[in-house]
Amino acid sequence: MNHPFTKNQTVIFSISLVISMIGFKLLFANFWNKNPSFEDLLRSTANDINRNCPQTVDKDTRLDNVAVFPNKRFQYNYSIIAYTASEIDIQILEKNLYPVILNTIKSSPDMKLFRENEVTLVYSYRDRMGNYVFSMEFKPSDYH
Repeated sequence: MNHPFTKNQTVIFSISLVISMIGFKLLFANFWNKNPSFEDLLRSTANDINRNCPQTVDKDTRLDNVAVFPNKRFQYNYSIIAYTASEIDIQILEKNLYPVILNTIKSSPDMKLFRENEVTLVYSYRDRMGNYVFSMEFKPSDYH
């Protein structure tokens, strides 16, 4: 049976919470460190977040780690811990998550540094077995 993750409020809250934590870390680091490049700040943020991973986001989702790639690309790697890929209606999940994440990126004060520095954000999902499920990419042109 395919599960479309109908508990959107829980997912929305959980994603917003994780994004806020990361945005707060960037904001905090930006106030205390005036000299490093933004790429250095992203790497430092990723290292700090990864020290606390894996981190349960909600009953279905775990943040496994984050990664920084060249050209200001920041990737969140999640696992959907309650289901295998065959149990997930990927199209419905993607359809529900994409606008929620995009809205958070566009409107959250915690995401301001990402927006101002035109970071490409990638959200990658694996199932409970570690199999790739899908990824969503948000480029500056998507959120500006």
